[in-house]
Amino acid sequence: MSEQQEEINAKKSESLSVLTDTSKELNRLIASRKTQLDPLLKALNKLKEEHQILESKYSSEKQKYDSTVMKLDNEKMGLVTDTDKLEVF
Repeated sequence: MSEQQEEINAKKSESLSVLTDTSKELNRLIASRKTQLDPLLKALNKLKEEHQILESKYSSEKQKYDSTVMKLDNEKMGLVTDTDKLEVF
């Protein structure tokens, strides 16, 4: 029984060693990828911020444009109505 227990313990130790090595390798790969991605993520975040600023400016300018178009359309309708009234006479 002692030999079997030693054999089981040896297999456990070997398995643990393999798992530890695999874990270390995975952690190394993750750290490597993180190092590669960090500059890209920083650039992406900067672009996102710029996009938000531009989107805000666009929305503001579009609102101004739409408001101006509506005012001009109303003014045009008033002028058309006035000219139609003048043509009747």
